[in-house]
Amino acid sequence: MDTGNANEESRALHNMANVALRKRNLELAHTSAARSFETAAKYNLPRLELNAKADFAYVLFREGDWDTAEGLASEVLDASPESQSFMTTYTYRNLGVIESRKGHQQAKGNLERSWSVMATSRQLQNMTYDAASLTEHMWITGEVDTDRTAYFRRLLDDVIGLGNTWDTGELALWLWKLDELAEIPEGIAEPHRLVMHGDPAAAAEIWEKLGYPYERAIALSHGDTTSQLEALDILETLGATAVADKLRQALRDQGASVPRRRRVTRSPGVGLTARQSEVLSLLAEGLSNVDIADRLFLSPRTVEHHVAAVMSKLNASSRDEAVEKATEQALLTAVS
Repeated sequence: MDTGNANEESRALHNMANVALRKRNLELAHTSAARSFETAAKYNLPRLELNAKADFAYVLFREGDWDTAEGLASEVLDASPESQSFMTTYTYRNLGVIESRKGHQQAKGNLERSWSVMATSRQLQNMTYDAASLTEHMWITGEVDTDRTAYFRRLLDDVIGLGNTWDTGELALWLWKLDELAEIPEGIAEPHRLVMHGDPAAAAEIWEKLGYPYERAIALSHGDTTSQLEALDILETLGATAVADKLRQALRDQGASVPRRRRVTRSPGVGLTARQSEVLSLLAEGLSNVDIADRLFLSPRTVEHHVAAVMSKLNASSRDEAVEKATEQALLTAVS
């Protein structure tokens, strides 16, 4: 393959990953972003490699591996901190969403930085997710800007007919949670519609099948006490401290018995994603990164990031120590 073909392949995979994410197909998005990343790195295409790294960070964020996603996002921003490119802009937004859910002060600054660029672009589809992220931040913090929510309602009306039911559903959900919607709009994705229509269990089941843990937790938080406690556990595993605290207070207000706030670091291994569990099991078989990549149809660079995340979550300084700790905690599972 010459560099020109590699360039086109990486771009095509980047586009495929973005379409898959808009359709909430995480499996395809993961594979496409990882292949785009590996192709760009192999053929020394630094700009495309950075784009693919940003895509992969976003995929990992959606899968619930927030620590690795934050690390990759920081690498992207360190490489081009002042860039106004779409890649850098949406990396600031995605980092801001994670920070918002964790309750970090810098979250709003990163969200606003992204919104200022997206709003100027007037690309409605891209503006929608930024608007949803800012609306969610208002819900988390309780700092509601009514002028802005009014603008976001108008934006929702404008984009509702463009066909992307998922991003419009996300914006509609957060506006609904702020009591900023007079009625539930038509043309939004099914799990969002189900939550707003009072069937959070069905919505949570859809999110579970799609592999979106945070969205599943939000759906469960609208269910009965048992479902809310399950949501609380998911949120604490993810590290969504600010959101977990809101749910914990809601449970107390209902008179429910609420467990103490869990220290995420107290139990190493908690929070491994499904993919990380697969990688861990293959580490236990003594496979190299290249062998694991072949086994799981991933790139070696992707496997490298997963191995680093596994070692971090197990507080291990080596691959062997990670396997040893996993064995002690019965975390190993067979990989078909």
